[in-house]
Amino acid sequence: MRTINAIFIERVRSQSFGEVMMRVLNAIDIRLERQRSRRDLLELTDEQLKDIGLSRGEAHEEAYRPLWD
Repeated sequence: MRTINAIFIERVRSQSFGEVMMRVLNAIDIRLERQRSRRDLLELTDEQLKDIGLSRGEAHEEAYRPLWD
């Protein structure tokens, strides 16, 4: 049985450099967009946060989560 690392390495080797770079850039873009969305929570009013089920403290915690989280 192959390990996950072996499957990953095989998959990467079957892709061109450009394909791998596009996947990396896409992953970075997704994470940056997630971070922007989290920071947008800080601009909501307490009433708006309540409407989506968050407190001001929870919005603050969410906004400052690490990029990779």
